[in-house]
Amino acid sequence: MDNSKSDQLKIGMGYATLAYIGWGFFPIYWKFLKHVPLMQILSHRVIWAFVFYTAVLFWKERKLSFFRPKTKGLSFFRPKTKGLSFNLGFASVLLMSNWLVYIYAVNSGQIVESSLGYFINPLVNILIGMIFLKETLNREQKIAGILAAIGVLIITVAQMKVPWIALYLALSFAGYGLIKKMNPVSGLKSNQFESALFVPVALVFLLLQPTDWMTNQNQDISLALLVGSGIVTGLPLIFFAEAAQRIPYYLLGFFQFLAPTLQFLSGVVIFKEEVTPLKFVGFIFIWVAGAVLVLRGALNGRHLIKK
Repeated sequence: MDNSKSDQLKIGMGYATLAYIGWGFFPIYWKFLKHVPLMQILSHRVIWAFVFYTAVLFWKERKLSFFRPKTKGLSFFRPKTKGLSFNLGFASVLLMSNWLVYIYAVNSGQIVESSLGYFINPLVNILIGMIFLKETLNREQKIAGILAAIGVLIITVAQMKVPWIALYLALSFAGYGLIKKMNPVSGLKSNQFESALFVPVALVFLLLQPTDWMTNQNQDISLALLVGSGIVTGLPLIFFAEAAQRIPYYLLGFFQFLAPTLQFLSGVVIFKEEVTPLKFVGFIFIWVAGAVLVLRGALNGRHLIKK
C-alpha cells in the first residue's frame, strides 16, 4: 500500500472512531437532561441541529442555502428512483421519532434495550435490502439473521415483553437509511432540510410549554447542554462522512458495533441497569450474528487495502 493511501486509511479510521465513540456516549449526555421534559429536549435538539448544519454549510459554501432539486423530473417532495416513491419529509418523521424514542429509552432507564436496537440495525438493513432492493442474501447473512432472530426471541422471553424500543429504533433508522439511499441528495444538505421541517413545530412547542424545570439550580448548565445537543447530533455525522470517504465500507462494519457496545456498557456499568442471565444469552446470539457479518465483510474487502 502506498503512503498516501495508508495515510488516508489511518485518517479515516480516526474519524470513524470519533464518530462511533460520540454516538456511544450519547446516553451519558442525555442523562444530564433527564429533569427536562422529553418533548422539550427533542425540540431543542431539532432547533440546534438545524443551526449547526446551517453553520457548517455556510462555512463550507459561504451561503445559507437549502437544497434545491436540479434533477430532471425529480420533485423534492416526491423523488422517484427505481419505481419507488419516497420523500425526505417522511425521512424526517422517521428520524425525529427515532430521536424521541431513543431519548425516552435513555431517560427511562432502558439504555441496554436501546443498544440492542443498534446492534440489530445492520441486520434490519439486510432485511430491508432484500425486500425493497431485491438484494440476495448470502449464506453468512442468512446465518446472522437466524442468530439475531433467536437472540431477540430469547430477550423477549427473558423480559416477558417484546423489546419494542429496540425494534423501533432499528426499523426507523433502517427505513430512514433506505430513503436516503433512494434519494440522490447530499447528506449535510438533506440533514439541514430534515431538521428545518420541524423547526417551526419545535419553536411553537417551546413557546407554549411550561418551563418549570428552568427553576432548577443547574439551569445554566441545562440550557448549555440543550444548545450543545445540536453539536453532539451533527458532529459525529460529519466525522462519519469523512470516514466513509477514506476507508472501505466493509471496514466501517468493525466500527459499527462500537457505539452500541459503549451504550450497553454505560447502561450496565454506569447506570446499573439489570441484565438477567437469560437476557445476556440473547445478546450473545446477536453479538455472534454481528461478528459473522463483520468477518464476511472483512474477507470480501481485503483486496481493497492490498498493495
